[in-house]
Order: sequence, then C-alpha cells, then structure tokens
Amino acid sequence: MIRMRKGLLLRVLRIVISALLIAFLLHKVGLVDLRHTVSSVNIGYLVTALMLFLVGVFISSYKWQMLLSVHRIDVGLVTLVSFYFVSMFLRNFLSTIGGEAYKIYSVSRLSKNTPASIASVFLERGSGLLALLTISILTLLIGYGIIVDRGIIVLIICLFVGYVCALFVIFNKRLFKSLSGILTILRSTKLRNKFAEMHRAIYLYKDDKRCLIKVVVLSFVYQILSVVIVVYVVSQSLHLNIPVIYFFLFCPLIGIFEMLPISLNGIGIREGAFLFFFTRVGVSGAEAISMSLLVYAIAMATSLMGGVVYAFRK
Repeated sequence: MIRMRKGLLLRVLRIVISALLIAFLLHKVGLVDLRHTVSSVNIGYLVTALMLFLVGVFISSYKWQMLLSVHRIDVGLVTLVSFYFVSMFLRNFLSTIGGEAYKIYSVSRLSKNTPASIASVFLERGSGLLALLTISILTLLIGYGIIVDRGIIVLIICLFVGYVCALFVIFNKRLFKSLSGILTILRSTKLRNKFAEMHRAIYLYKDDKRCLIKVVVLSFVYQILSVVIVVYVVSQSLHLNIPVIYFFLFCPLIGIFEMLPISLNGIGIREGAFLFFFTRVGVSGAEAISMSLLVYAIAMATSLMGGVVYAFRK
C-alpha cells in the first residue's frame, strides 16, 4: 500500500513538473507565434514521418525476434509487432516499466521461459541505448564547437562510459560472479536463483556474436531513422530550412535527455532540449517547440494504435 502511494505521488510530481515546464516554455516562445508556426504545417510530411516511425517499430520487433531465436523461442513477427505497439501504449499512458513488463509477460506466456523473455527485452532496449549513446559521443566529437555546454558533454561521456562498463561486467562471467556477492543481501534464495537464471540467459548471447552484431547494426538503423530522420521530416513539414547535419548532432542528445526520469514521458524536458539546441542554429523558439510537439504527437498517435490492439486483446 505504501509502495503504491509512493508510486502515485511520484507520478503526480512528474505530471506537475511537466505542466510547469510546458507552461514556462509556452510563455517564453509565445502562444501566438507557436500557433502561427503550427498552422502552416504540411500534412503530407507529417504522414511520411508517421510512416517512418512505424517502420522503426517493425525494425525493433524484428530485432526482438532475432534475440528470442537465440533461446529457440519462435514467435511470429506480426505477434511481436502487436506486443510492441501495446507496450508503447502502456509506456506512454502508464510507465516505461509497465510497457517493458507487458512485453516480458506476453512472450513468457507463449514461451514459458521467463528468464529468456527478460533477457531478450533487456538486450532489445539495451542495444538501442548503446546505439543512441554511441551516436551522441560521435556528435560531440563532430559538433563540439556548437555544443559548448560542458555539463552536457560531461553527462553524455559519463553515461556512455558507465553503460559500457555495465555491459562489460554483464558479459564477463568471472567479473560478474565476483561482483554478484552483493546479492547476499537478498535473503530470499529464490530471488537470488531467479537473478542468476536471468544473467545466464543474457550471457548466452555472448556465444552468438553474429546475432549481437546484427542487433547492434539494426539498433543504429532504428535510432537514425526514428530519432533523426523522423525529426528532419517533421521540420520539413514546418517549411524549416535546417541542414540535416544538425539533426544528427542534436536529436541523439535530445533522446538522451528525454529518457531522464524527471518529467512525465519526457514532456517539458524534450521541448526544452529542442529549444536549447535548435535555437543555436537560427531556429526560432516557436519553431523549435513546434517540432518537438509534432514529434510527440506522432509518437502518441502510434501509441494509440497500441491501445486499439490492447482493447481487442482484452
């Protein structure tokens, strides 16, 4: 009961933070300018951006299918796509954990192999984060003169180094075993055994390097398509003439900030990041916020498709 209250309080706090951030940003750029910018939107480009976003969902689902095949779990691509849509709906309207938990539950129900289901979702999401952080590091090297804020640079480098170190520990059996002594604080032997099973399921991927390479490559394709190209197409819908290189520089960094668990689904943080970065290259505040809101609208439209699938499954 106490846990539920804490979770509810945290969610309410994030909603308040998002509302305050959006109110501040809208006041800063001006509602009149924002309305004028959005009113000129080209629907054709928006539909194209939505289609590209949907392609990204299929890429992620195919990547997930590859990871499951390592554990000899055969689930059809269409089924996984439907799971992915529903997880996006739950992620946007409940929480990120709720979305991932649904994916794990759905595959576990079919395969009767919970550790492998957890491992596949962990690697599917983890490979995407690795690609995003790697692109961010490369953009810092290329665009160091534009991104002059040292705090941002230090944060991205720390996240990248920390994540790579975590992966090294996970895929190094000897090192993981020596560090897993902290699990003795778990009094439940059952919990310790479940954790060990999950690690063995993740470690199994080390023996299939071809699969890992394909998954990482697909993760880069997904991030470039859904995080960079989609935003570029949205900018075209607003008739903005922004060199595409800036989208490769800024969008991965915005994606990192959007994942910070400060606001509800990154609302407010994402818009602030768009404003911070794109106004540095001649984009007005209203145009930057408009881009962010339209990108979020595309993500929400995709999520609602998952809501329809979920309703029919119920």
